[in-house]
Amino acid sequence: MTTEELTDYIKKKCRSGYPSGELKMDLLEKGYKETDIDAAFYALSQKDYFNKPLWYLVSILFIGLGIYQYSLGNKIWGWSTFIWGCSLLTKIIISYKEESD
Repeated sequence: MTTEELTDYIKKKCRSGYPSGELKMDLLEKGYKETDIDAAFYALSQKDYFNKPLWYLVSILFIGLGIYQYSLGNKIWGWSTFIWGCSLLTKIIISYKEESD
């Protein structure tokens, strides 16, 4: 398996919920070099800049907060918070789309 194939394999397993520590041990048992495994994990860590499920929650909270503030009459604060939440959510969705391509 090439480094790119190893990286794709690790990414697929981690997305399915396979613990990274167990995955590393399994790959070592299969005969992969620890440096290759670490390089693949490092390459993946450089691509994933933030925890996306957490940022989904944060963006939804900002959208809700913006709507709430707007309904209270704080139009500028509410509108800007709503727009910030929408732009964050858009950024997350685009990054997921780029990963799947």
